Amino acid sequence: MFLNELNEKQAVAFINLVTEFALSDHDIGKEEESLMEKFCEEMNLSEEVIVEMDEDEAYKVIEGSSDRITNIMYFELLRIGLVDDDYDFKEVDFIEKFGDKMGIPRSKRMAIVNYFYRFPDTEPKNAEEARKEAEELLK
Repeated sequence: MFLNELNEKQAVAFINLVTEFALSDHDIGKEEESLMEKFCEEMNLSEEVIVEMDEDEAYKVIEGSSDRITNIMYFELLRIGLVDDDYDFKEVDFIEKFGDKMGIPRSKRMAIVNYFYRFPDTEPKNAEEARKEAEELLK
């Protein structure tokens, strides 16, 4: 939804984290794969630009990003975790680790979780309301 705000380095680091996150349950489902493709499209990432990096390298790139950028990443990581209706403990640990490393306050994390409770579809019928609420959350 807001991934186009990431610069190229942040986008490459983020897509690497998304891949690690999706693999944390040892299976990338069709829904996750489809959403990952949408993420790449939104960030204008081509296969030529994407370099593989491990989790630590990705975090080093992301550290120092603005709160808005890290909030957007957290938001979209949670989205991909929920897309297949199979949110397991390894995924919970991964996203909690991201929130801790990026210093995202617990209240912000809970607000983002509540957003996905209110708007569970990746393309909600009330898209305008969902976008406005997401915009407020990600400040």
